[in-house]
Amino acid sequence: MFVLAFPESAARELAEEVAQGAKADRAELITNYDTYYYARAGREMHLPAWRIVMGDPGRSVVYLDPIDGSATGFVDRETRLTRWLRDALHSFDYSALNARPTLWRALLLVLLSCGIISAFTGVTLGFRRLRREWGAGRTTGAATTNRSRLPNSA
Repeated sequence: MFVLAFPESAARELAEEVAQGAKADRAELITNYDTYYYARAGREMHLPAWRIVMGDPGRSVVYLDPIDGSATGFVDRETRLTRWLRDALHSFDYSALNARPTLWRALLLVLLSCGIISAFTGVTLGFRRLRREWGAGRTTGAATTNRSRLPNSA
């Protein structure tokens, strides 16, 4: 059984301070990670935690440690956008994959391999084209005349 050393009323007050004056709408003690508060390799997040939803227009959320009341997370409109455009797209930071690190690594290796193959193919095709154009330029250089462009002098 977990004993709360930091009660809900104190959590609400601290969240209002962190959110710079926005009033706390709802406070709940979470025991499972959610979309914005989660652990992964190199980033440890403790459970349980207070999740306080604020009443501001951006529906900010403050996460607090229930033992000492320290702020462990803050989510606002900008943070949500960053989470989906940067974290999710660039590092495949999805909750379904965070819960399965082996699947995440396998998927990442497959996608990285596809990227490397694609890059190598592009560089190879580029060099082939340059070599073809440079090679054609040397064989028909200034000393060689292209007869199809000369006026009929016969």
